[in-house]
Amino acid sequence: MRLSTFRFQLSAVAIAFIPSSNVVASSVQQCGDAFGPFGNVTSQLTCLTYGNVKYKCARESCHIGCRATPVTADTSLEKNFYFSHCQIADTSSQMVQLYPDKFTAHNRKGFVIVEEAHVMIGGGSIEYLTGQFNCTWTKSSPHNGQRPWCNECEPVSQNHLRKTSKRILQPS
Repeated sequence: MRLSTFRFQLSAVAIAFIPSSNVVASSVQQCGDAFGPFGNVTSQLTCLTYGNVKYKCARESCHIGCRATPVTADTSLEKNFYFSHCQIADTSSQMVQLYPDKFTAHNRKGFVIVEEAHVMIGGGSIEYLTGQFNCTWTKSSPHNGQRPWCNECEPVSQNHLRKTSKRILQPS
């Protein structure tokens, strides 16, 4: 008795989805060196990391805390990210608490320059400020050394932090 020989042919179809060059996955970044408006787009921020890499981040994804901290009312930037005991650059006497909208950190020297910010004033109203404010920190008083995290960031190729020609005054 002869056994029939069966031949099986297997076919495989591979489907690959290749994203276009302008699709980039979001990543979590810490804005260690600078933070500010992304051009005129109010829903996005420019974030410059400690590694000097620029990112465009969704404003609502930014928070205080650490990488894994979720964005909540207690961690959102609007009311929770601030620098305290900041001096107006042209004076040495007035100290203010600022909620920064744009800052550049001089981490090795222990100070931050805030150029755009808002302050909370009586009755819960907000006043917007532009100018130059120096906010210092030390190891014994590290609050002004905090930096925001943003959960939805994409790399950018241009510097979207608006440059200023103002003189940087180092705190004494």
